[in-house]
Amino acid sequence: MQNFRFWLYFHKSFFIGFFLFSLTCMAAPDPNLDLSLTPIQTKEDILTKLEKIDLGIKKTDSLKDIFSKLESYVASYIPDPKYPDDKFALATLNECIKATKENDFCIGAAIVDENGNVLLSAHNTQRSQNRSDYHGEMTLLNKFETDPSFLKYRHGLTYSKKLTVYSSAEPCPMCTIRLAIVGVKSKYVASSSDDGMTSRIHQLPDFWRKMCEKAPCEKAKCSPILSSIAHLYFYTAFLNNHSN
Repeated sequence: MQNFRFWLYFHKSFFIGFFLFSLTCMAAPDPNLDLSLTPIQTKEDILTKLEKIDLGIKKTDSLKDIFSKLESYVASYIPDPKYPDDKFALATLNECIKATKENDFCIGAAIVDENGNVLLSAHNTQRSQNRSDYHGEMTLLNKFETDPSFLKYRHGLTYSKKLTVYSSAEPCPMCTIRLAIVGVKSKYVASSSDDGMTSRIHQLPDFWRKMCEKAPCEKAKCSPILSSIAHLYFYTAFLNNHSN
């Protein structure tokens, strides 16, 4: 009788433990899932990817709920020591969150010093400011250049070589050239096969190509899940007509 009770208790504990473990695995998104490697062409594409990322987002969710769930995950994310750029990727994603609240395009950027301090961050303000050139990187550099406290990092039109600009999305041609002009290296969280310039530097005229090569732009060493979220934020413009 005693042995029977022991095995009953053992089996009961085992199945309860296994059930709870299964729930934990189901609730946590795969940290190695990188959805930024394939482009999004339609509203259906982004809704499918939002479901796949496993943050509890459903295609039937309102835009408000989608943004709320993305924001909750970003706020709770703890940088992974395996990915040295996680901290800076989060700084750009926090700017994406601000953009959602201002009905702007969701691209964030941050400028970081050699000690890993985020000096300044900003986001795309094209809609709110009614300016076609106010991409995330452009807004960041405009703020940086008009703030007297950052003069020590500048040498005329160029910036200190010890600075790095992080962007949630791969810079477009306009932002790539602006970053090259100020001579600052940059990193991006999510690749953009649609309009990213990094893989197309060789297509520029020689003068601009050589200038860009002196200010290299590369993929940030961040968690794939953060790359996926940055990628999805970039394409949320497809959801403008989604139910609120």
